[in-house]
Amino acid sequence: MSNTIYYTVWAVCHCAAYIVGLSYPHLQTPETGMLWVGLVVTSLSAAGCYYLASTSDPGYLPIATPTALAPSDETIAAAPHLYCSTCNIYPRPLRSKHCRTCDRCVERFDHHCPMIANCVGKKNAPYFWGFTVHQCLNLLCAFGFVLADLRTDPYPQWRRPIAYDIPREYVVYALSLVLFNFFCLAFGFAFSVTYWLVQNVTTNERINQARYSYFHQGESRFDKGPWHNVLVYFNLVSEDTDPLSLENSLQHHQP
Repeated sequence: MSNTIYYTVWAVCHCAAYIVGLSYPHLQTPETGMLWVGLVVTSLSAAGCYYLASTSDPGYLPIATPTALAPSDETIAAAPHLYCSTCNIYPRPLRSKHCRTCDRCVERFDHHCPMIANCVGKKNAPYFWGFTVHQCLNLLCAFGFVLADLRTDPYPQWRRPIAYDIPREYVVYALSLVLFNFFCLAFGFAFSVTYWLVQNVTTNERINQARYSYFHQGESRFDKGPWHNVLVYFNLVSEDTDPLSLENSLQHHQP
């Protein structure tokens, strides 16, 4: 449902923007050519990233077969955080978590996003980042058209329609204020996602870092520098999430 609502709103807003923009000759000049290119490219890229983020596998861990034997009670008692009774997974990799909404364990779980109606995890996190950044750039291009419109007056005083009672500047100012607020919201969201991916910290870990043994004084053992963290986020290099290979991984780690 959330996917349908987003695509409907996206299609209506963008179609209206293109119709209005194409109906104004003063917005079809060489100066606004790059704005048109940027608007079209970022519109398509944001929609594409949204589609991939909402439909891709976020990194579901395979569910054990019904006949698979569960670990012994002693094993579970020694490390309860490594066992998912719903998915019958043991040992569960560090940084993974069982999503109650999807009812699956997700590798490098970040959060369940209602806007995309899907989890954000190891496999679809790059698409989610792409959506936030391209949506921000798209709003920036739209704001550029508003600024370009303020520089010209398509209706000289003697040619203004009778129904043109409200000064054009007021309408443009109101539209620019709305776009600016949306841009600030999108920029804050994109900046937050980018900042934490550079730190190699997920949303779940930020909220519950006191539960995880691989956090020491607020620093994660998975943070190995910005460049390496970016490569990990985009799945260009792998990281060791085997709980048995990390020191003290069995302490203070809860699902």
